[in-house]
Amino acid sequence: MVCMKRMLFLLGILLLTAVLLPARGGPVVGAVDTDVNPDDAVVYLEGKALGRADDFDGWPDYLYLPPGTHTLEFRLEGYEIFRATVQVEPWQVTRIKHRLVRLPPSVARQAPEPVEEKGAETAPPPTPGSRETARLALTVTPENAVIYLNGAFWMTGGDLARTHSPLQIAAGRHTLLCYAPGYEETTRELDAQPGEYLEVEIVLVQKR
Repeated sequence: MVCMKRMLFLLGILLLTAVLLPARGGPVVGAVDTDVNPDDAVVYLEGKALGRADDFDGWPDYLYLPPGTHTLEFRLEGYEIFRATVQVEPWQVTRIKHRLVRLPPSVARQAPEPVEEKGAETAPPPTPGSRETARLALTVTPENAVIYLNGAFWMTGGDLARTHSPLQIAAGRHTLLCYAPGYEETTRELDAQPGEYLEVEIVLVQKR
């Protein structure tokens, strides 16, 4: 079985080399391998749908783009939108490998956000320990939970477990939503005062 996979891989490389060999006077392109799961996620480039991730994973073809920097979006109902910025090199294959994050049921029922084509405006984060922030010591079980803050994806339980210091959040009211497959969705309301230290533990309950 391993030998068969290796032979198929080598055959794919040979076919790709033949496809990408620059013909005299032909356009210069590079290839993108969209190894994204679920593979029926729709691929967008500059707001235009190109096809499914499965269409460009090397079997039967790749996504061919001119050299340079390109931002692709992968969208599938019930999952977080995934954006990937790739640097396409002439006659080279660039691989995108990613598994989409499933949305909690309550978030998935909401209308999807429109594609944002212009650059997002950013502002510097508040200074840790300033009067504009509060500190949050958060624990979420299980570690495969997905954590949303005020309706937007924040982090996973695994990310949180690797954080060894309290989180900095803006002072004010916040809504935490935690979800994991096979568990009940849990929401917690926070009212963080400037300079306050909060301890919050959320243990999701398995569905029966």
